[in-house]
Amino acid sequence: MHNATALPEQIHSPRLLGVSHKIFKKFENDLGVTSAANAATAAAAAPPVSKVAFLFLTTGAIPFEPLWNRYFRGHEDLYNIYVHADPFQFRAFNRSSAFWGRMIPSDRTERGAPSLVLAMKRLLANALVDDPENQFFAMISDSCIPLHGFHRLHKRLAASPRKSFLEIITQSDLLWSRYNARGEGSMLPELQFGEFAVGSQWFVVTRDHARLLVGERRLWNKFRAPCLPEFAASSCYTEEHYFSTVMRVEDQAGSHGFTLTNVKWAENNDGHPTMYRAEEIDLGFLHGLQEESDGRFMFARKFHADCLDPLLRYADALLKH
Repeated sequence: MHNATALPEQIHSPRLLGVSHKIFKKFENDLGVTSAANAATAAAAAPPVSKVAFLFLTTGAIPFEPLWNRYFRGHEDLYNIYVHADPFQFRAFNRSSAFWGRMIPSDRTERGAPSLVLAMKRLLANALVDDPENQFFAMISDSCIPLHGFHRLHKRLAASPRKSFLEIITQSDLLWSRYNARGEGSMLPELQFGEFAVGSQWFVVTRDHARLLVGERRLWNKFRAPCLPEFAASSCYTEEHYFSTVMRVEDQAGSHGFTLTNVKWAENNDGHPTMYRAEEIDLGFLHGLQEESDGRFMFARKFHADCLDPLLRYADALLKH
């Protein structure tokens, strides 16, 4: 069983969490996450308002908080925010910020480790329990920015209320080594190689799929196992495989199969996408990202913190639609 790291006293405050202390008690381990998700499965009629739950997964501060505040302004009835951050690097938000009081019970995470998937499950479960009007769940990184105004995203999701935007890639040279990263045959009998998938961890899912991803345990018991030492650095990226594989196995037709978050992949970058810097940011660059793939993308990453000033300079043009 996963034991959560003890949290600083201020993180225990319901005022900071934005959820009740009772819910916090349920999230001290991954069994509690599942219990909370199951509690949120009670059938209910579709709410009159469909909200988007923005799930920010970060190690500490959110560098583009001022840009996101502008993005959210005026749409308070259509969204909720939840933040999972390293509790030992957490920086309190200003009272005037849309992020004030939205920190959830958090634990330290490590890239490629089960702790990162568990953090994502915590975010999904908190959002499920907190507000039944949350009908879409968008996983956002600290290096991510919005590419369009909020209404464009909401309209896009409302037009496809029963399908998620979760990338499912089934053909890749990486799949065989990553499938066997915990040892040859270690995923059997629960998961055949032909069911294994890879995809971006930055997804937007429906409420039904959020419940599925939080409550699923059969495959999670396989994915949470440690990778062999020789594969740990090159083939053990649990967050890139677990969610895509669950969706492929359980409801592949329920996803569009692609992500709404734009990234630019570069070779020889230790598995990370290209990091954009301030000197690259101008209107032409931003419009190019907006128009890529026929305007499919609603978000983009990976932006260095030094991009904040130029992004704010062009925010009106960026968020006008």
